[in-house]
Amino acid sequence: MNMRRKIFLTILSFAMGVCSLQAQFRAGVKAGPNLSNLSMVINGVETDIYKPRIGYSVGFTGEYMPSRRFGMQAELVYGYTGATIRPDKYVKGVTNPGEGVTYNGYIGMHTVQLPLMAKVKFDLSRKTKIYFLAGGFGMYALESNQRMTLSTIDESLKLKWSLHDPHIRILGGDEDNVAMQRRFHAGIAVDVGMEIGRMITVGAGFRRVLNNMAAFEYQSYGATMKPSIKMWTASVSVGYYL
Repeated sequence: MNMRRKIFLTILSFAMGVCSLQAQFRAGVKAGPNLSNLSMVINGVETDIYKPRIGYSVGFTGEYMPSRRFGMQAELVYGYTGATIRPDKYVKGVTNPGEGVTYNGYIGMHTVQLPLMAKVKFDLSRKTKIYFLAGGFGMYALESNQRMTLSTIDESLKLKWSLHDPHIRILGGDEDNVAMQRRFHAGIAVDVGMEIGRMITVGAGFRRVLNNMAAFEYQSYGATMKPSIKMWTASVSVGYYL
């Protein structure tokens, strides 16, 4: 009888532990718009050729709360980010094909991000909580392109090239891709938001790439130089726990 009781208690304890673990973990989805921008420094000089561009993010989120207040959150997010190119700054670094030609363009990046952050919650009311997240993220660029439109009074020419190729062909010429980027990046991530009831979240986040995104190197007075490219992204989102 004692053996049966021990087996029963062991099974009951295991079942309670599984139920407790399930109660501590939940998963959901989130989506919303973002605003991102790039910066490029060449030989110590900020080029200032980019300005912020609107994109969007969508993905999955998983929360693990071993206590009522402290826990962890991991995400798998697809993001469309990039930057708009300032025409007046851009033409200073390229050969103008002729008078009366205007430039317009942008950089579009399709990325997958994996943030992992510590989480803390505080009660605002019986059904509302505020949360704070801080940690890091890894990012992989699936595709990154630069698009340019050269226009005159009579016609326009649209160009597109990958930022992951070392060389680009423009108007029949082969040029070095000074803005060439790596695919893997890492940085810091912070979020703040509210939980409304048990299911709905509304939040805002900020991501900053810390490594140099540039992959292109060039020779200057016998020394190897590389541009410094960085990116930040600010976002708002609405989430729903399943």
